[in-house]
Amino acid sequence: MAAALADFDFRQATSAAWRIVDEANRHINKVRPWELAKAGDPHLDEVLAELVGVCRAVGDLLEPFLPDGAARVREQCAGPRLPKPEPLFRHIE
Repeated sequence: MAAALADFDFRQATSAAWRIVDEANRHINKVRPWELAKAGDPHLDEVLAELVGVCRAVGDLLEPFLPDGAARVREQCAGPRLPKPEPLFRHIE
């Protein structure tokens, strides 16, 4: 991503960020944290911590493109206890 930004190739740079998001989504569908929660699986905390870490990283990667949105992503993923989730972007009808 850094090389793409250095070359002002914003399409390639944003694609790199979205590949991380896509991979995280695939991981969520594979691990199925909602099922871990129902089963009381002790690995749930580890899985959720990993996903929050990915969200924090994505917030950092989006900074050059969506500064306000990136800040909201980081706020939602900050601190030892996460705040009540809120939509990061308004719904366009």
